[in-house]
Amino acid sequence: MDARADAALPEPAAYTLETGAPSVSGPTPIGVSEGGSGVEIDTGAAKFKLAAGGTFPFAAIERAGAPVLASEKAGLWIADRSGSEHAATISSVHVEERGPLRTVVLIKGVASAGGPDPLLLTARLHFFAGLSTVRLLITLTNPRNAVHAGGFWDLGDPGSILIKNAHLVVDLPSAAQLRRRGSRAVKS
Repeated sequence: MDARADAALPEPAAYTLETGAPSVSGPTPIGVSEGGSGVEIDTGAAKFKLAAGGTFPFAAIERAGAPVLASEKAGLWIADRSGSEHAATISSVHVEERGPLRTVVLIKGVASAGGPDPLLLTARLHFFAGLSTVRLLITLTNPRNAVHAGGFWDLGDPGSILIKNAHLVVDLPSAAQLRRRGSRAVKS
Protein backbone atom coordinates (compact mmCIF):
# COMPACT_ATOMS: atom_id res chain seq x y z
CA MET A 1 0.00 0.00 0.00
CA ASP A 2 1.21 3.48 -0.85
CA ALA A 3 -0.30 6.58 0.72
CA ARG A 4 0.57 10.22 0.94
CA ALA A 5 -0.39 11.96 4.16
CA ASP A 6 0.01 15.61 5.02
CA ALA A 7 -0.52 16.14 8.72
CA ALA A 8 -0.17 19.29 10.78
CA LEU A 9 2.38 18.28 13.39
CA PRO A 10 2.44 18.08 16.41
CA GLU A 11 -1.30 17.45 16.23
CA PRO A 12 -2.22 13.73 16.35
CA ALA A 13 -3.46 12.25 13.10
CA ALA A 14 -5.68 9.21 12.51
CA TYR A 15 -5.84 7.25 9.28
CA THR A 16 -8.27 4.53 8.23
CA LEU A 17 -7.50 1.76 5.77
CA GLU A 18 -10.55 0.75 3.75
CA THR A 19 -11.16 -1.56 0.82
CA GLY A 20 -12.74 -0.32 -2.37
CA ALA A 21 -11.89 1.91 -5.27
CA PRO A 22 -8.67 3.86 -4.65
CA SER A 23 -8.74 7.62 -4.53
CA VAL A 24 -5.67 9.63 -5.39
CA SER A 25 -5.31 13.19 -4.24
CA GLY A 26 -2.30 15.40 -4.00
CA PRO A 27 0.50 15.58 -6.55
CA THR A 28 0.14 14.69 -10.20
CA PRO A 29 0.66 10.93 -10.68
CA ILE A 30 4.08 9.75 -11.82
CA GLY A 31 4.67 9.75 -15.58
CA VAL A 32 6.50 6.74 -17.01
CA SER A 33 7.91 6.42 -20.55
CA GLU A 34 9.59 3.23 -21.69
CA GLY A 35 11.40 3.02 -24.98
CA GLY A 36 14.33 1.18 -26.48
CA SER A 37 16.67 0.27 -23.65
CA GLY A 38 15.63 2.95 -21.19
CA VAL A 39 13.00 4.41 -18.92
CA GLU A 40 12.08 8.03 -18.17
CA ILE A 41 10.32 8.86 -14.91
CA ASP A 42 8.60 12.22 -14.33
CA THR A 43 7.66 12.75 -10.68
CA GLY A 44 6.45 16.31 -11.26
CA ALA A 45 9.42 17.63 -9.26
CA ALA A 46 12.12 16.10 -11.50
CA LYS A 47 12.65 13.93 -14.56
CA PHE A 48 14.98 10.94 -14.36
CA LYS A 49 16.41 9.02 -17.32
CA LEU A 50 17.80 5.51 -16.83
CA ALA A 51 19.30 3.52 -19.69
CA ALA A 52 21.05 0.24 -20.38
CA GLY A 53 24.66 1.07 -21.21
CA GLY A 54 24.26 4.43 -19.44
CA THR A 55 25.76 5.80 -16.26
CA PHE A 56 24.59 4.08 -13.08
CA PRO A 57 22.00 4.79 -11.85
CA PHE A 58 20.96 7.84 -13.89
CA ALA A 59 21.73 8.72 -17.49
CA ALA A 60 20.26 12.19 -16.81
CA ILE A 61 18.29 14.18 -14.25
CA GLU A 62 16.37 17.36 -15.01
CA ARG A 63 14.74 19.75 -12.59
CA ALA A 64 12.67 22.72 -13.83
CA GLY A 65 13.79 21.82 -17.36
CA ALA A 66 17.52 22.17 -16.59
CA PRO A 67 20.00 19.29 -16.35
CA VAL A 68 21.32 18.76 -12.84
CA LEU A 69 23.58 15.74 -13.22
CA ALA A 70 27.21 15.78 -14.27
CA SER A 71 26.99 12.23 -15.62
CA GLU A 72 30.70 11.94 -16.52
CA LYS A 73 31.53 11.80 -12.79
CA ALA A 74 28.53 9.80 -11.59
CA GLY A 75 28.33 6.06 -11.13
CA LEU A 76 28.78 3.09 -8.86
CA TRP A 77 32.50 2.46 -8.44
CA ILE A 78 34.15 -0.69 -7.09
CA ALA A 79 37.74 -0.58 -5.83
CA ASP A 80 39.36 -3.99 -6.24
CA ARG A 81 42.01 -5.53 -3.99
CA SER A 82 44.77 -3.40 -5.60
CA GLY A 83 42.74 -0.18 -5.27
CA SER A 84 41.95 0.11 -8.99
CA GLU A 85 38.45 1.47 -9.55
CA HIS A 86 35.90 -0.01 -11.94
CA ALA A 87 32.55 1.50 -12.94
CA ALA A 88 29.43 -0.64 -12.77
CA THR A 89 27.65 -1.14 -16.08
CA ILE A 90 23.91 -1.39 -16.69
CA SER A 91 22.65 -4.25 -18.87
CA SER A 92 18.88 -3.80 -18.44
CA VAL A 93 16.34 -1.33 -17.10
CA HIS A 94 12.64 -1.94 -16.72
CA VAL A 95 9.66 -0.78 -14.69
CA GLU A 96 8.94 -3.36 -12.02
CA GLU A 97 5.99 -1.65 -10.33
CA ARG A 98 3.78 1.25 -11.47
CA GLY A 99 1.60 3.37 -9.28
CA PRO A 100 0.31 6.92 -9.14
CA LEU A 101 2.29 7.69 -5.97
CA ARG A 102 5.31 5.37 -6.26
CA THR A 103 7.01 3.64 -9.19
CA VAL A 104 9.84 1.12 -8.92
CA VAL A 105 12.48 0.64 -11.63
CA LEU A 106 14.69 -2.47 -11.65
CA ILE A 107 18.26 -2.13 -12.94
CA LYS A 108 20.49 -5.14 -13.61
CA GLY A 109 24.14 -5.06 -14.51
CA VAL A 110 27.64 -6.01 -13.48
CA ALA A 111 30.42 -4.49 -11.42
CA SER A 112 33.98 -5.61 -12.00
CA ALA A 113 36.14 -6.31 -8.98
CA GLY A 114 39.31 -6.76 -11.01
CA GLY A 115 39.06 -10.54 -11.35
CA PRO A 116 37.70 -12.88 -14.00
CA ASP A 117 34.16 -12.87 -12.58
CA PRO A 118 32.25 -9.62 -12.11
CA LEU A 119 29.83 -9.03 -9.27
CA LEU A 120 26.17 -9.13 -10.29
CA LEU A 121 24.41 -5.81 -9.74
CA THR A 122 20.72 -5.49 -8.90
CA ALA A 123 19.25 -2.11 -7.98
CA ARG A 124 15.72 -0.98 -7.27
CA LEU A 125 14.90 2.72 -7.51
CA HIS A 126 11.71 3.98 -5.88
CA PHE A 127 10.33 7.25 -7.31
CA PHE A 128 7.67 9.28 -5.49
CA ALA A 129 5.03 11.61 -6.98
CA GLY A 130 5.76 15.27 -6.39
CA LEU A 131 9.25 14.63 -4.99
CA SER A 132 12.78 14.70 -6.39
CA THR A 133 13.79 12.16 -3.73
CA VAL A 134 14.72 8.65 -4.92
CA ARG A 135 15.12 5.59 -2.72
CA LEU A 136 17.94 3.39 -4.06
CA LEU A 137 18.53 -0.20 -2.94
CA ILE A 138 21.70 -1.81 -4.32
CA THR A 139 22.66 -5.48 -4.10
CA LEU A 140 26.05 -6.79 -5.25
CA THR A 141 26.15 -10.59 -5.55
CA ASN A 142 29.17 -12.84 -5.94
CA PRO A 143 28.16 -15.44 -8.57
CA ARG A 144 30.95 -17.83 -7.57
CA ASN A 145 30.33 -20.77 -5.25
CA ALA A 146 32.18 -21.17 -2.00
CA VAL A 147 34.83 -23.88 -2.05
CA HIS A 148 34.95 -24.26 1.73
CA ALA A 149 33.46 -27.44 3.21
CA GLY A 150 29.74 -27.12 3.79
CA GLY A 151 29.47 -24.21 1.37
CA PHE A 152 30.11 -21.60 4.07
CA TRP A 153 31.85 -18.39 3.10
CA ASP A 154 35.00 -17.92 5.11
CA LEU A 155 37.34 -14.99 4.87
CA GLY A 156 39.85 -15.85 2.17
CA ASP A 157 37.75 -18.65 0.63
CA PRO A 158 38.96 -19.32 -2.96
CA GLY A 159 35.48 -18.41 -4.27
CA SER A 160 35.38 -15.05 -2.51
CA ILE A 161 35.89 -11.70 -4.23
CA LEU A 162 37.72 -9.01 -2.28
CA ILE A 163 36.68 -5.42 -2.76
CA LYS A 164 38.27 -2.54 -0.89
CA ASN A 165 35.43 -0.12 -1.46
CA ALA A 166 32.11 0.36 -3.20
CA HIS A 167 30.89 3.92 -3.54
CA LEU A 168 28.12 5.71 -5.36
CA VAL A 169 28.75 9.12 -6.92
CA VAL A 170 25.77 11.28 -7.90
CA ASP A 171 27.29 14.63 -8.84
CA LEU A 172 24.58 17.25 -8.28
CA PRO A 173 25.01 21.03 -8.48
CA SER A 174 25.36 23.06 -5.29
CA ALA A 175 22.53 25.27 -4.03
CA ALA A 176 24.47 28.33 -5.30
CA GLN A 177 24.77 26.82 -8.80
CA LEU A 178 21.02 26.12 -8.84
CA ARG A 179 20.28 29.71 -7.75
CA ARG A 180 22.53 31.04 -10.56
CA ARG A 181 20.75 28.84 -13.09
CA GLY A 182 17.40 30.04 -11.78
CA SER A 183 18.39 33.71 -12.05
CA ARG A 184 19.62 33.16 -15.66
CA ALA A 185 16.32 31.50 -16.54
CA VAL A 186 14.36 34.47 -15.13
CA LYS A 187 16.46 36.99 -17.16
CA SER A 188 15.95 35.18 -20.46
